[in-house]
Amino acid sequence: MLRIKQGLSRVMAGAGLSMLAVAVAMACGGFFPNAMFSDRVGALRGTPANTFAYEAEHLVTPDRSGTLSDADINAYGDKALALLKANVGADGDKSSAPPEAATGVAADAAEQDTAQAEDSRMQCDWRSFFNSTECAAAIVPADLKQAIALYAQQTAHGSANGVQSLRFIAGWALKDRVRVDALIDDPVAQRLLVAYALARVGDTYADDKSGDSDYLPLDAAVGAKNVKVNPQLVTLIDAIDAHGLGHSEGADRLAALAYRTGRYDLAAKMADKQTTPLASWVRAKLALQKGDLAAAGAAYADAVKAFPVQAVDLASLESDNVSLIRGERGVLAVARGEYVEAMGYIYGAAQGRASDRRDEDFGDRDYEGDVTYLAERVLTADELKSFVDKNAPANVPASADERAASLRVTLRNMLARRLMREGRYDEAMPYFAEVTPAVLLKPPFSSSAQDALTRQAAQDFAKAMKAADHAWSSTEKARQLFAAAQIAHDQGANILGYDDWHNQLHNQSLNQADGAQTYFGADESKRLEASGGVRIPHEQYMYTATDLAWRAADALPPRSQAFAATLCTASGWMIYANYYVYDAEKDRAARIHKIYRRYVKEGPYVDWAEDFGRQCEDPDFTAAESMVRAQYIAHAKHWARRALPYLAGVTVLIGLWGIMLWRRRRKVTAG
Repeated sequence: MLRIKQGLSRVMAGAGLSMLAVAVAMACGGFFPNAMFSDRVGALRGTPANTFAYEAEHLVTPDRSGTLSDADINAYGDKALALLKANVGADGDKSSAPPEAATGVAADAAEQDTAQAEDSRMQCDWRSFFNSTECAAAIVPADLKQAIALYAQQTAHGSANGVQSLRFIAGWALKDRVRVDALIDDPVAQRLLVAYALARVGDTYADDKSGDSDYLPLDAAVGAKNVKVNPQLVTLIDAIDAHGLGHSEGADRLAALAYRTGRYDLAAKMADKQTTPLASWVRAKLALQKGDLAAAGAAYADAVKAFPVQAVDLASLESDNVSLIRGERGVLAVARGEYVEAMGYIYGAAQGRASDRRDEDFGDRDYEGDVTYLAERVLTADELKSFVDKNAPANVPASADERAASLRVTLRNMLARRLMREGRYDEAMPYFAEVTPAVLLKPPFSSSAQDALTRQAAQDFAKAMKAADHAWSSTEKARQLFAAAQIAHDQGANILGYDDWHNQLHNQSLNQADGAQTYFGADESKRLEASGGVRIPHEQYMYTATDLAWRAADALPPRSQAFAATLCTASGWMIYANYYVYDAEKDRAARIHKIYRRYVKEGPYVDWAEDFGRQCEDPDFTAAESMVRAQYIAHAKHWARRALPYLAGVTVLIGLWGIMLWRRRRKVTAG
């Protein structure tokens, strides 16, 4: 009976996913979190910076202790608004709180109708800076500095409206050197401008003459081709330099800005003025810029050694940046060939990363992808096993943090699959999750039922592989290999697979590197080859299933139905594997052709061969065993017929020789 191995529904599902992926790409463009090992140069050379919201909250120390009422907090903004209005006497908007619709990108202003734009010219509030009206230009510097201080206090007491007001003022000021010069002699205003420049002003492409790249995610410090420093940043650093290099309490931020603009001597000078984590981070970047990996490692160690202790001087870094420093330290450790140490840093970064983002930045980091890369590709299985035993124990307290618990389970499952791929089945079983921790028993995490299914599939696969190794006949070996192949096809993602998503990101980064391997470990490429290859194909377990089916065919009579059905099934798996991963098409097509060519050369004619790979019968191993026995009997009869004359002659000779011996003995006895 014919069986469709891959139904039409899977074809349609694959096509649907393809169209969905294309639609998403067309609508939003490609997006991947910024995995450290997929952009090592960007990770190690990028400019240190906090988010603008964090910096705004730390511009000043709150002037009142305790929790203030909303009215008391808004009073700071009202006072600032009154100062701004006093400059032109306008009866402006009574509220200092920008509406949500106005907190988007500057392009929103262009969508306002003419009447609204004209009305905004008569206001003297946040809209004045958003739209660069005459009111904003008329404000005297002293009042603007005082307004900045009031908005800073409002923000320090927890007001999101204060953050937005400071944001509009800073963005407006940085567009003109005269405005910058008027503000930077004030410590708070200067820190505001530097914070905004680092967090929200992107660099520009070489052919961009506008210099207006607010929040464009480009960083000239990385050294990317055709990216130049934004003129606004040059204007700011030159203005501060001209006024005496700024105030020492913000020297670490100024050091970061100087590094961003390529003023390395100034960056070193300013970083030495403070002993904060941010200053140490800048020193690490400067050491990397000189190629001194040892000095960079020491500076990174200084940057994180104070955490998680909280102190006044630690306010230079927000919590996500502590994780980022650990992540960068992991990349540096790999470059130095310290792979296990790198795993410790990256795993710590993944555990510590904050899950919420309060302000836009230049892209979040996916440390879990970096953990995956090291665990699946770089560390040896024994190194990973030792790390997991020490850092990711099986028992997870019910009160455990979701992120940490999820990462622990994920890492243990990765080790289990790694050991399964290496044929170390008995060692692998304890690392498959016995019961999903209670803290994870909710979407999007897996359920205990899935855990049980995965464990059973792993046990069945191991049993089949062991049975194949000890099979008493070639046909039985083929039966067990095909059973293992079917399990690999059905459950391979859970028991044998790599992390497809992150491996495709890694493959993409290699394709874009043009052969360059900056900050790679000396033997990292060899480790990649040993763990499965420099580039791991999407749905690698499908290739494993196909290879096992090929081996099963090796053990079968070539002219048997089972031989044809086994190869047909393997071909089908390849036909539908990587259905929407286009960079795997060439290898997939080559495998399909190789399988079909072998069938044509060695296999029997079957009715369903015209749709080979899409419509296959189940392999009949019993019939194949009967064929093998029949072949043995036929061979025995054939040789018996050919050997009969020779056997008769030998029998006669033996008889004559026996008669001769008997006669000789009689003569001896008679004598």
